[in-house]
Amino acid sequence: MKKLAIRDSILEVLGFLWTNRPDLFRMIAAPVLALSVINTAVAALLPKPETPTTELQTAATISTALLIGVSFIFYVMFAVAWHRRCLKPEEQTTIWTALRWDKRKTQFMTRSLVIAIILITVAVSVGVIVTIVGGGIGLVSTVGTGATGKAVPTLLGAIGTLIIVVFVFLMNSRLALWLPAAAVDDNLTLMETWVLARGNTWRIFAVVLLASAPGILFFFVVDMAVKAASQSLGMGDTLTFRLIASLALNLANYIVIAIGVSALSTVYRELRHPTSPGMPYYT
Repeated sequence: MKKLAIRDSILEVLGFLWTNRPDLFRMIAAPVLALSVINTAVAALLPKPETPTTELQTAATISTALLIGVSFIFYVMFAVAWHRRCLKPEEQTTIWTALRWDKRKTQFMTRSLVIAIILITVAVSVGVIVTIVGGGIGLVSTVGTGATGKAVPTLLGAIGTLIIVVFVFLMNSRLALWLPAAAVDDNLTLMETWVLARGNTWRIFAVVLLASAPGILFFFVVDMAVKAASQSLGMGDTLTFRLIASLALNLANYIVIAIGVSALSTVYRELRHPTSPGMPYYT
């Protein structure tokens, strides 16, 4: 059983991204621009009146669902292409081949949905257990102190939520290795993926989280800058500002995604495949 070197893996991820930053920006340019234009167009078509009507609320809900679907599709296209950039750098990938839909992306999307269903099921199940246990502890505490039901400590809820979040993130750390396998046509089963990550759950979680930390911080800085500019300039409702804000936020978001994808690829390669010599990305 191979143990991941957390520090070396993180440095490898960040070093790979820095070395291949021109390729990264070329590859994320299309989804960032497309999503920003779509977001701006939806904002233009769905103005926010002072008193929203039922029809507008329904249209906004449908538009949000469509945006989530389109964002997911662009994520799949980019993630598959970047996984292959990390794991098969000898390929001379073009932007067209990166964004073109194929069976590989369908399999990646299917695996992503399966993982999401598993995580949601686990989160709900653990949530029910934590709620029952927390409720029992709260009831005993209430009876023992003679306090009212409102005196049940809110700390129990915070601890329960933390347990659920950590448990789900740890499970995702193991199951997510199924995704880079799909990107490189590795017929790895879900059970084999679970076994592959055995003994490295916390290490995988640490590599992905710590490697993504600079990107997450960058996203929050961009988000705060956009909000501050919106308030100070008073242009938050203009389409031009919305387009610029969408471009900035989508760019920051895809940098975070790229770090996460690179981290998963690095972990997968360390546990599953030897490294291969690199070649440049071609447009």
